[in-house]
Amino acid sequence: MCGVAGLVGRSVSLDKAKLALQTMRHRGPDSSDHWIAPTVCFLHTRLSIQDLSNKASQPMRDRDTGVVLTYNGEVYNPDDLRRRYLKDCKFESHSDTEVILKLYCRYGLAFLPWLSGMFSFAIWDPRDESLHLVRDRFGIKPLHYVAQDGIIYFGSELKPMVALGAKLSLNLAAVSDYLIDGLLAHGPDTFFSPAMTVEPGTVMSWYPTTSKSSRYWKPPIADDEIELSVDVEQEIWELLLASIDHHLLSDVPVGVSLSAGLDSQLLMHGIAQSGLSDLHAYTYGFENPNYDEIAPVNQVDFNISYTHHTVRLRADEVLSDLTQAVAVFEMPLGGVGTLSAWRMMRLARETGTTVLLAGEGADEIFAGYRYYFDAHFADLAEKGDLENSTREQEAYERSHDANLRTLGVNARKIEGAKGVRAPDGSSLSGGLVLGVPLRDVKVRTPEFELWRQAKGHLRRAMLRDAYAIKLPKLLQFQDRASMAWGVETRVPFLDHALVEAVGRLPGDWLICDGVSKSLPKRMMQRFAGGPVATETKRYVSSPQREWLKADIFEDCKAFVRDGAVAGYVLIDMDRFLADYDTYANAPDLGNSFFVWKILNLEAVLRRFCPTRLEFTL
Repeated sequence: MCGVAGLVGRSVSLDKAKLALQTMRHRGPDSSDHWIAPTVCFLHTRLSIQDLSNKASQPMRDRDTGVVLTYNGEVYNPDDLRRRYLKDCKFESHSDTEVILKLYCRYGLAFLPWLSGMFSFAIWDPRDESLHLVRDRFGIKPLHYVAQDGIIYFGSELKPMVALGAKLSLNLAAVSDYLIDGLLAHGPDTFFSPAMTVEPGTVMSWYPTTSKSSRYWKPPIADDEIELSVDVEQEIWELLLASIDHHLLSDVPVGVSLSAGLDSQLLMHGIAQSGLSDLHAYTYGFENPNYDEIAPVNQVDFNISYTHHTVRLRADEVLSDLTQAVAVFEMPLGGVGTLSAWRMMRLARETGTTVLLAGEGADEIFAGYRYYFDAHFADLAEKGDLENSTREQEAYERSHDANLRTLGVNARKIEGAKGVRAPDGSSLSGGLVLGVPLRDVKVRTPEFELWRQAKGHLRRAMLRDAYAIKLPKLLQFQDRASMAWGVETRVPFLDHALVEAVGRLPGDWLICDGVSKSLPKRMMQRFAGGPVATETKRYVSSPQREWLKADIFEDCKAFVRDGAVAGYVLIDMDRFLADYDTYANAPDLGNSFFVWKILNLEAVLRRFCPTRLEFTL
């Protein structure tokens, strides 16, 4: 895991290159370097994970062809790639970087589907003066670009591109999407225009007279459902174990981001079967026992010995931590939980752990959100399976203590909705009156061209979350939270072989007997000796509502009252403060997200747009 940046199209001074490297030093604290030609600049800051020697340093240049690579991430099958495709090549390092470089030099871009891992990289090929920007299948690793005045800038973050000369300004459309519908990282654009994001599973190429974008991988859309005679649980469990084993590949200490939930338990049992020793685990929590993960984690038998490190965020630390964190996130944070994860990653670095395995992606591939039930019920109804439909709906009512007539969300509403829903199905939209600069901004609906092709309401809802609504922002949150401190996070549930296998399964493998994530829960019982997990998911995971209503109510009002949001008239501040007073005095906890959005927007503007709506280093 590293930081990459560069440009094609003009000369770059050494001073500018060094400034750009400095802006992403946190991503690669171990070393940094540059490669500069008359109209090309490639930069790299290194976090050493595999092959810690200087022979693996970047940018890496092929001596025979002159091709240059700057690469961020990890490829988990380098030995297999060497053996199958490069067995007659002489290597100077043991790094996966050199494997990618040699694969390109021999096969061009045809090698991309062979890679297993998380990655984003740039290749400069002087033979045809082409630039190629590549991102992994799920967008685990970030890669942004700016096409401006005939120059192509690229970077793991926005700051190094600005340091190299790109001009960015606040993206009012993205701000509007966020304030109205709670959307973040839901498309190719970013919070600052005209910076864009290379989409997952995509290679973007620029040549002297043309450019093109193409997908080298597409997610499964359940057209080829798995034969039911196959032992599905065994197959998926073995794929998960193989993924965990691959994600443990490292020459530095590996730990795990640990909660009391199912995803962490599966990871821990997989790690135990790998034989890894001296494991360090990290958990964030809160003093409020209703939301604390630390105590529940200590009650779980993970069947493996580990050293447990914990950190708790207090209410009076929220605003100061938020102000620091947005400098790396370059956009709003998801909530108090995201801020806690940012703090937890600092603890990991301080205690000597450079790599953390995490459970992101499990809810999106195994159907973990409550609103997926409606989509599943709609699928059953359209199949005319009255018996199964009735049984599933009755099981849902028992397990959730709910009446389906009051659920209030149907499958078509989910598929057509513009905004984000919390895991429990509640909306993150609304609650604000926009100011003059945003009133004429067109509201946009997130799109992912493949999700409409999927078979059934459930698959469409899951693909939409995975590629437009939820997973892209969760992965960006995770990347920025960890790389702020020079920690690499890995997500074994997003191994493409595992995702492809689960993606071919009928919906009743994922939601069954009124239980979501039914398949991993059954695997937990069968292969890891866990209990029969029928409890519902705990959807609210932080005391954010209590803190914003009471503990830091006055501090939050003071933070925004005469700040940048008010100064730029992006909302009706008087109306917001009045609504905030009403919310604070209401007897129920309600939805605090309308307050969180303004706190985050204020922090972003203070850091990057202190005097005008242009990105400032």
